[in-house]
Amino acid sequence: MTSPSPLLTGSPVPPAPHLVEGLYRRLGESARRMVAEFVREIPLYRRLPDEQLHGEIAQVCRDNVLAFVRCCREHRLPAHGELTAASAGAARRAEEGVPLDAVLMAYVIGNQVTWQMLREQMPPGQESEVVSFTPFLQRYLQAMLHAVTDAYVEERRSIERYDGSAWRDLVRSVLEGTPQVELAERLGAQLADCYTVVALHLGPTGDEQDADVDPDVAGRRKVRRVQAAIDRLPGRATTLASLIPAGGLVLLPGCQGRLPASAETTRAVELLARAADAEPTAVMVSAPSPEALPNAAAQARGLLDLVRLLGRPSGVHTPDDLVLEHQLAAPGPARERLAALVQPLRAHPDLLETARSWLAHDRGRRETAETLHVHPNTLDKRLDRIAQLTGIQLSTTRGVGLLQAGLVAMHVHDSTLGPSTEGGRSAGTPTSPGA
Repeated sequence: MTSPSPLLTGSPVPPAPHLVEGLYRRLGESARRMVAEFVREIPLYRRLPDEQLHGEIAQVCRDNVLAFVRCCREHRLPAHGELTAASAGAARRAEEGVPLDAVLMAYVIGNQVTWQMLREQMPPGQESEVVSFTPFLQRYLQAMLHAVTDAYVEERRSIERYDGSAWRDLVRSVLEGTPQVELAERLGAQLADCYTVVALHLGPTGDEQDADVDPDVAGRRKVRRVQAAIDRLPGRATTLASLIPAGGLVLLPGCQGRLPASAETTRAVELLARAADAEPTAVMVSAPSPEALPNAAAQARGLLDLVRLLGRPSGVHTPDDLVLEHQLAAPGPARERLAALVQPLRAHPDLLETARSWLAHDRGRRETAETLHVHPNTLDKRLDRIAQLTGIQLSTTRGVGLLQAGLVAMHVHDSTLGPSTEGGRSAGTPTSPGA
């Protein structure tokens, strides 16, 4: 942070105590009026979520008014570093990508609302006396804008550490198995000798799905929350990440050849998902050396695509969890034949759903029936119908394996051909977050 501006010297007269106490009693009203003016005067603020406007931003307004009241009561301007609420709000707007001019305009508007609310308390005929405390509000605004600009610029520098070209070059070099050690030292990043690669997909947040919210702003906020959580992960070396709002790659560092345990990785993914406020689906692949990273990253991305394609539950998956499906997804005549076996089910969405649910519940009759909301006898009839249409004997181990293989092959077959209709749904290849 820079030193206080020389413009802040001197002690102009604050508003009269009764005016200040009146403002304090109308604290909630002042925040509501400020937020309403932000939305009316600043186009970008109209696209922010209501929850953010009337939650976090309104709270910043209340905290700012409280700081103003405190300074007025103590007959002084704010000390350097005292305007913490304003600084924190500016830093959050910086991480969202809100332009600095829009942020500064919000604080100017807040000052105007404060001036207006003080003026409204003046008795009739005495409104002209506001000129006596206007210099105090001007000086206070100068201090506020100084603190806000400092915090905004500092946060942007922090963001550029991860989003700037140098940081991207470092992450790319590590993923390519040729880490740039000198660049890492310059950026203050400590590289590990081994990593667990996590290909991570994060479902959309409520803000991202809200038509009234700018999706770019919501996405940037989500990425910054996740990056902040990554920065807090324990470890001797730096956790590296390449993120977009839908997810990306996270490299969890090991130490002296020891890779993070599965439980550690799961906890890390849970922390990142909590920060994102989104449902996580992830695949972890070990890279015991820097040279192994390119293959590990490619495998993690491919398996994540497969997990999502097959509709597997959220959580952290390993290559061992998917070894059968991975093999079945390999292209060739066998995959095409397996897909053809279950082709008749396409015309019967209820049977296709039944087959998937039955396998997902390890052929549990009661659990499957409850999930499908049907009577167990209805489930039996559907399974008989599946057997008739496909020619697969579901009473045998081989038949169960064929049904499972056929469904996997059909999913992958569809994804390689592009969108197709499957039980009224569009089936296509989900886009895996890139590096």
